[in-house]
Amino acid sequence: MPVNRVDYFGETLIDISDSTLTEENLGEGEIGYNKAGERVMGTAKIQKRVYINNDQNDTPISVGALKEFSVKIPESGIYAVSASFEWNVSNANLTGYADLFDASLSLVIAVSRNSLTGGGSHNVFAVSEFNANDIVKFRARWSGGSGSATAKKIRFRIAKISE
Repeated sequence: MPVNRVDYFGETLIDISDSTLTEENLGEGEIGYNKAGERVMGTAKIQKRVYINNDQNDTPISVGALKEFSVKIPESGIYAVSASFEWNVSNANLTGYADLFDASLSLVIAVSRNSLTGGGSHNVFAVSEFNANDIVKFRARWSGGSGSATAKKIRFRIAKISE
């Protein structure tokens, strides 16, 4: 017999009478209990969320050099890929670059190029289809001066948006 409420010496311990759970809104194969206390098996085809965050702390980058960050795609689908960072520089004549590439570095997915005046920021964003185990690379680099600059608040993230 289904139970949706349990009272113990006048105190309600469990009450699911206001549950909105149905087999249609519960993930396929999942088990839950509706507002009548009946056991239900989910039938909804719910897309699993895939989100990867590869953030980094302050990263010094020498002139002409680059820093590269990689993310491995866990499953095939269409992904939103974003990367951003801020520069902390003292030389006002620099040009900074942010690039997103596929693993072979042959396909440029997105590029940002800015002149830096004592600092600045870059943001790149792309939506692309990837296969499971593909690698997406984010590169940060700069030119036009000497010494090193520091890339701060590096954010490199992917999110699956469709099958």
